[in-house]
Amino acid sequence: MLRRIIPLSFIVLITISCSTIPGPVDDKYLVDATGENKVKLKNLEDKIIKKNTEQKLSEEKLRLLLPQPDLFENEINLIEKDKNIINKELEYYSERKDEKNEANKKDELQKIEESLKIKRKLLGLKKLEKKYAETEVKLKNAELALYVAEWRFEKSKIAAIYRDKTEPAPVKKEDQGFIDKYILQKDPDDRYGYKKYEIFYNDKMEELNKAKEYYIIAESDYLKEKKIIENVK
Repeated sequence: MLRRIIPLSFIVLITISCSTIPGPVDDKYLVDATGENKVKLKNLEDKIIKKNTEQKLSEEKLRLLLPQPDLFENEINLIEKDKNIINKELEYYSERKDEKNEANKKDELQKIEESLKIKRKLLGLKKLEKKYAETEVKLKNAELALYVAEWRFEKSKIAAIYRDKTEPAPVKKEDQGFIDKYILQKDPDDRYGYKKYEIFYNDKMEELNKAKEYYIIAESDYLKEKKIIENVK
């Protein structure tokens, strides 16, 4: 179903970013999916496509922000050099009692100090904005991974119902054999090996909650500093 909508490269991307992601459920076990099942899967597919677009936009936003702190630091360094030159000139005119040029240099120095103060504040803001953008990328990644996990988890539930109806129930053993228990590590309560989808889904939910916490903190820090600077202006 999703194969027709989302390119294979996208699935590979998710697999790379989520190294523990379980493999797909075989579509042959989804033939008895109800209308409600199909609607739910389609909705999840649409959410995955939309979230993938949002994730790409957040990555592009971060890419544009990454060099900005360095640009501000370079500008500050250049202004610092100008400041050092003016300080030497000020010292020169002061030693020679040249009050007119000394006064001019003091004015220049004051303007440079004010400029440096503003630039340093803007540098701090850009660093916070960068961190904010980084947490947004992580949040979008976590949301995307959760949708993929939920999509596969839902498929596993549909497949389990179908297989329960079409496959003979295994003979119950009072005790697992050595190979099943210690070599294959089979879970007697996980007949089709689908429990991994629920575990993966729960893991992605936990990761999303953490990503939200970091995002909220970064957003608050950035907006607070932005408001302070705007009020100063």
